[in-house]
Amino acid sequence: MPETVFTDQLFGKWVTSVAADLGAVLPKTKIETALSTIYRHNLIHDKEHNFRGWANGLQPGRKIDRSGYHARTFWIGAQLNLGSLLGDSGNEEASLDVFHAVEASLHNNHLAVGEWNQAVNDELTTGPLEEEPGKDTPRFPPYPRYKCAWEYLIRILGLKLDSQWLYLSPFKTFDFSLDGVTFAGMRLSILVKADWTKASVDGECVSDHVKIPRSTRICSVVFE
Repeated sequence: MPETVFTDQLFGKWVTSVAADLGAVLPKTKIETALSTIYRHNLIHDKEHNFRGWANGLQPGRKIDRSGYHARTFWIGAQLNLGSLLGDSGNEEASLDVFHAVEASLHNNHLAVGEWNQAVNDELTTGPLEEEPGKDTPRFPPYPRYKCAWEYLIRILGLKLDSQWLYLSPFKTFDFSLDGVTFAGMRLSILVKADWTKASVDGECVSDHVKIPRSTRICSVVFE
């Protein structure tokens, strides 16, 4: 329904967010406003069932969308994309909140993750989707759509690409490291310290944004 707030309404922006050489598809302020609205409006916190997530669709006033049962579900991919876009817009706190909430909502059923993780009901609490309970975690087998789980890494690294370069501008709110992870044909080892202010590539300090030629095959990057 056109008046409903959907978690995946900025799907086009998510698709292009990894590209470094594209201009703004939409004004930045409009994107930030939409993300803030989705993040606030679609959040369902069901303490009784130890569940916290973002419903795919809710109408104004946080009323249930009755246009189709998919609107009532907690789409895992759409939530990860929401978290990614929040990080891309500079809101690291909200981005990590979404990522952590999706992780917690699975209750360690990572090898049996379905297309969605429960559905919202009339009381704005959660339960299995009656129409298709077999696709509700943990009752559905591993599903290839979850390549979007890579959004965890892509976003916390601030990874972007163009035809010549791979760019990195990672989150600054926590320490993390990756050892020998392959992105775009390049094997990267990356160390990130919280509140980093400088970076080096293969031991050589860089004064600007980290950018690595796409022809590189192995590279070590440190942010500290």
